[in-house]
Formats: sequence, structure tokens, C-alpha cells
Amino acid sequence: MFFYNLIQIIVQSVLFATIVCQMDRFRVPKIFALFSIIFYSSPVIAFYAITMIKDTLFSLLFVLYYMVFTKLIINNQEEREEQGEEKLWIKLILLSVLIALLNKKGMYLASFSNICLFFISHGKKKLLSLLSAATPILVVVLLMGQILFPLLKIFPGGKQEALGFTFQQVALSLMEHPETFTEKEKDVFFVVLDISPEELEKTYDPYSTDGIKNYYHFDASNEEIRDFIKLWIRHFFRTPQTYLRATLSVCGGYFAPVKEHDIYTGTVWADKLGAFLQPEANEPIRKTLTTLFFWLQYVAPLRFFFQDALYYFWFPVFSLYIFVKKRQWGKTVLLAPI
Repeated sequence: MFFYNLIQIIVQSVLFATIVCQMDRFRVPKIFALFSIIFYSSPVIAFYAITMIKDTLFSLLFVLYYMVFTKLIINNQEEREEQGEEKLWIKLILLSVLIALLNKKGMYLASFSNICLFFISHGKKKLLSLLSAATPILVVVLLMGQILFPLLKIFPGGKQEALGFTFQQVALSLMEHPETFTEKEKDVFFVVLDISPEELEKTYDPYSTDGIKNYYHFDASNEEIRDFIKLWIRHFFRTPQTYLRATLSVCGGYFAPVKEHDIYTGTVWADKLGAFLQPEANEPIRKTLTTLFFWLQYVAPLRFFFQDALYYFWFPVFSLYIFVKKRQWGKTVLLAPI
């Protein structure tokens, strides 16, 4: 575990140093490079490196993917030829496959972003953009899902991750507007979820889909799931405001200037996973970093940089404004992965 943490720390350090160097190549004002160095030196990054949390490798490779993606858009033709444009496309395809394998959402992210390159590419590069968009799907869905997994007797998991937000919306609609549901429709809902109506009211968490999606009935047939989807669509038109509130309760905080970064100050379920327990020698470091992180969150104007909305909303919106103002339409593709 120590060596795994060490590898994460080294990889992150190299990546962030590379990003700062890349900013210099793009002739970004020095003040932005300075802010980046301060951000990469902050406690949140240190926590990220030394704590065993999910999606770490996906995130690191996404940074690499995005750097290659930006080179294909920002660099002029001469710079791309100097770096070997064909090599850049090969790197993009390989990194697209890797982020797709590390997180299924990475497949959708890479395919959508790469297809956007089609609209700003010319000649054979249009074919390369289509190939880069199709390859992650071919590898994950066909090669892994249809060939390798069955060969290794690995069975697919449930559909609860994809359906979680629909469960959240229908559940809130059922609790607030039970009169809009027929008995048959209630049966359709509770066939897909292994929970009683009484338990639903106790379990429902307006701020997270985890509470309800964990009751997904793994034996639900495709036909039963299709019936549920039809139910979900029907009630969207009956109670759209409830669906919207159910959605914003979960994700609305990311766009609000009040929600601060969630951080892990230890390994989740460490007491149940003996191998993941952190040595006591680390505790002073963790406590110091935790104290520093939470102190910085309340220092004005630094607290502005600890808000999710800055990165999820304001940076992309400001970038879009600049691209439109300067009529740099092709550069709007840079926002696709974000």
C-alpha cells in the first residue's frame, strides 16, 4: 500500500509539473502558472495522493488525455507536425481506451469529446476523429463485454448506476403525489426496487442516490426495466417540477456558490478492510493537513477557490464567453470533456 501511494504521489507530481510547463508553451500569463503551482501544492492534492480512494488512476489518465486533446486543438499545424500529429492521434486513442476501461463513464466522455473533433478537423483527420470516438466503445462494449468477460466467466453487474437518478425522481414523485400513481404503476416500481413503501420513506435521501439505488433488484428482467422506464417517462409529464427538484437536490450544489470541496481525510471503511488501515505514523500528517485544509476554506478570498461551482460552472462559462467574444468557434470543443 505504501508503494502504491508513492506511485500515485510521483505520477501526480510529474503530471502537475508537466501541466505548468505546458502552460508556458501556450504562453499563458505567469500569474496563472503561479496560481496553478499554489493549487497543486494545496492540502486537497496531498490528500488525494495519499488516500486510497476510487477513480484516482482514471483522474490521472484523464489529465493526460485532456493534454493530448488540447494539443490537437490549440497547437497550430506547424507545431502539430513537429510533435508528430499521427502520434498525437495514436496517444489520444490509447488514452481514450484507458479512461474507458478505468471508469465506464470515461467511455461516454471520450467518445463524445472525440466526436466533437470531427467538426473542426479536415480530410483524413475526420476519419481519425471517428476512429477515436468509436474505439473506446468497441473495446469496452464488444471486446470486453461480449468476448473477454464471458470467456473469463465475469458476469455484468446491475443497472442501478445508470438508473439511480430515475429511481430518485420517481420515488420523490410517489411520496409527494401518491394520487397520481395507480396500483399497477406502484407494482412496476417496487418490482425493480427490493424495498417496501414504508422503507422507502425512511431510506430516501434527497441529497444522494446511493440510499435508494442500493435496493435495486438484481433479478429484474429487461421487460420489467422497460416497464419502469415507461412509468418514469409518464410521470415526468405529470410532475416535472418534482423531477427537477429531485435532480437539483442531488447535483444542484455543484452550481451553487456555497458548496465547498468534499474531501476524504481517511480511507472509507478502513476499519472493515484491514489492508487499507493507515499506519499510526501517518496520523500527525493527516491531522495537520486536515486542519490546514479546513482553515484555508474559511480564509477570504481563498475560500472562493474551494468552491465546486468555480470549477464546474464559472470556469467553463467564462471560457465559453471568451471563445464566443473572440469568435474562436473551434476552441469551444475544448469544453467538451469538461
